[in-house]
Amino acid sequence: MVDKHLRPEEGHTYVHKLVLCSEPEPVEPKAPSVEERLAATEKHMETMEKHMEEMQKHIEAMKKNTEKHIEAMERHIEVTGKHIEASERRTKATETHIEEMKKHIETSQQSLQGLLELQKGNNNAIQKRIKKMLTWGTGLIVLIFAIWATIMHG
Repeated sequence: MVDKHLRPEEGHTYVHKLVLCSEPEPVEPKAPSVEERLAATEKHMETMEKHMEEMQKHIEAMKKNTEKHIEAMERHIEVTGKHIEASERRTKATETHIEEMKKHIETSQQSLQGLLELQKGNNNAIQKRIKKMLTWGTGLIVLIFAIWATIMHG
């Protein structure tokens, strides 16, 4: 077969020839020999053994990592427990302080109420004294006026 598509403008100056070969005869697959099968099995076993070794290393590494992680978590839990205990102590101290402040406020209110009552009593007493003084003063003025009138009218 000859390719006659020459393109001198593209630099083609030769003719391609195709040579057709006859079909090869099919090769019948032959069964592997016992030795070949044993060799393949041994190779597979070696590969599996290496794989198992790698898996064992991986399992050991995971075990170590897990142990370290558990230890870290235990330390974290211990620290968190201490924080919780400290927080509970602070809460208890705050509650005690609030109760003491309530008692102090109640005592202060009672003292203020007592002072208010005392002040009312003092105000009443002062008002009574002022009334007495006014009454006495009025009486004195009347007496002085009477004496003056007596002196003047004779």
